[in-house]
Amino acid sequence: MPGNVEEDSRDFSFGSIRSISQFAWIPARTALYVSGGVGVAHYAYEQEGEFVDEVDEIIFPDTLRSSGWAQLFYLGGGAELRVTRRAALVADVRYTHGSAHPDGDFGGLYDIGLGGLATSIGLALTF
Repeated sequence: MPGNVEEDSRDFSFGSIRSISQFAWIPARTALYVSGGVGVAHYAYEQEGEFVDEVDEIIFPDTLRSSGWAQLFYLGGGAELRVTRRAALVADVRYTHGSAHPDGDFGGLYDIGLGGLATSIGLALTF
């Protein structure tokens, strides 16, 4: 079952709140943030097809598999646009870096890249 477990942090110090007194503030309508985090990712890789035996060059059908866990980290940034007191539109961009040493049928081969660039757009609700 592929999946990720992550811990992240966001810094909203780019003018995201307006102070109205020493102990009270109002969130700005638009808030920019930077984010970063670490975690682990579970991967499962499967390749089905016909393969060539390196020793006697015989072609044979097979299904090759590898799965496991790998560390990852990411850096990102985004913006929240408040549309009401309790709802905001959120846009986020993050770059994740991670790789794994394959095991199983792919043991001893090149690392599997688990990183890349991701974008997301969503709705944040405050209760």
